[in-house]
Amino acid sequence: MVARLPNRAKGGRTYATLSVQEREQVPFVWLEQATLTFDSVNIVPGSTNRWDKIISYILPDKGWFPSSRRQGFDQSTYLRAWIAMLNRLDNRAADIVVNAARQRLATVTWLPEAGPAALWTSRTLTERGQHLPVGMAGPGPLIVACPRLSTLQGLKHFKLRDTTTEEE
Repeated sequence: MVARLPNRAKGGRTYATLSVQEREQVPFVWLEQATLTFDSVNIVPGSTNRWDKIISYILPDKGWFPSSRRQGFDQSTYLRAWIAMLNRLDNRAADIVVNAARQRLATVTWLPEAGPAALWTSRTLTERGQHLPVGMAGPGPLIVACPRLSTLQGLKHFKLRDTTTEEE
């Protein structure tokens, strides 16, 4: 399952639909660790402003909807459920829920480089950052390190999970 999230193949789907069982296998703790589940990834430092903007794309305010259908972001299961939940709440309650969820998300170590029309960005590293595995630069999912790890030294905390010792 992890190997197809996200798919970095040129022209391939950039997202995957997970069953309920598969979603339950993706623990929140993965976002809190510097050991990454990718086989190839580009990591860039995140300023506080960039971090807050990404969180606002991942957990948008009530009434927000993606501006385009690029990458199927508008069809993602979590986004549709999030929007439906907020629409059932009055504005005050929706603000409380959004702020609480954003505060929880702000504690993680990394986030996907989300934008107004895409949850994931996949590309070759074109800015200051790090590609893993080291020495194999190329296209891959772009993730943003939390502001507390936003130096090049901080990016060295990230590593790829050793899959050679894990069972299939």
